[in-house]
Amino acid sequence: MNQCQLLGRLVRDPELRYTQQGTPVCSFTLAVDRRFNRDKTDYIRVIAWRNTAEFCANYFQKGSRIALVGSIQTRTWEDDSGKKHREVEVIADSVYFAESKVEDAIASGDFIPVDMETKIAPFNGPAGEGRIDVDAERRIRRNIEDILQNHDQEIMTIDAQIEAERAALEADLESIRARAYPLIKYDDVRVQTTSDPDSKMVHIVEAIERRRKRAERNIAALEERRRQIEAVYHNILSLDTKSKCVLLTLYYPKRTYEEAAEILNVDVSTIARRRKAAITSLVKRFWHTEKNRLPANEEKCVKI
Repeated sequence: MNQCQLLGRLVRDPELRYTQQGTPVCSFTLAVDRRFNRDKTDYIRVIAWRNTAEFCANYFQKGSRIALVGSIQTRTWEDDSGKKHREVEVIADSVYFAESKVEDAIASGDFIPVDMETKIAPFNGPAGEGRIDVDAERRIRRNIEDILQNHDQEIMTIDAQIEAERAALEADLESIRARAYPLIKYDDVRVQTTSDPDSKMVHIVEAIERRRKRAERNIAALEERRRQIEAVYHNILSLDTKSKCVLLTLYYPKRTYEEAAEILNVDVSTIARRRKAAITSLVKRFWHTEKNRLPANEEKCVKI
């Protein structure tokens, strides 16, 4: 298992940049005191990606005390003189405030501190108003981002899979009937003494029913996924103007951060910041939909 936990202070302000695909990446150096010798300090280079990168750039600065969970990564490179270098870095998975600034972050809704015993964190307002299970929040966010990235291709794939499932059902039903009643020619006359010799009719009905139920389950799962994709789009339309514009420009159809920034006449960092806020709003909407689900209106609510 490759996992590490660090607690320290930033040596300098985090540096945020973007890849050619528009993916945010943030780098910074963390000063960490040694566990058994507080007089010695290790300076560890940390890399954060995507939402974590934007979070670090927006809320941390030189001197900030933070805690993080991540994994260790090594890489090698050559300088201009041909000399090889080896560098050890930590790839941050989760980053947390470790000082009083946590209260400000909680109030703004940008940070979710986790109770390690209950796995429950404050969400959408002051403590006690609304609480979200951290695993649920991550699942919903991951599903929303997956839908935004792949909705066009996924809709076409779903439609094709539903048609293929229906065609396979018809073919299988024909095969079941053919196996139950093959075309056989007898040399002598045979008398059927019962209405269903060898219970063939019962077997064929059962086999057909099993195959139809399997097809219904498969098609229902595909249609549920399509409803999720449509629900994300309709919820985007109900967001505030800035959030709605940035998500529609980035993903309907899919564009890079640079292309979206040019269309909306803003810089790339603004696109990234608005996208983050918009997706957080979507997560809250779907969380409250799940939280308020009741048997009476369960069919009207889409779980994501």
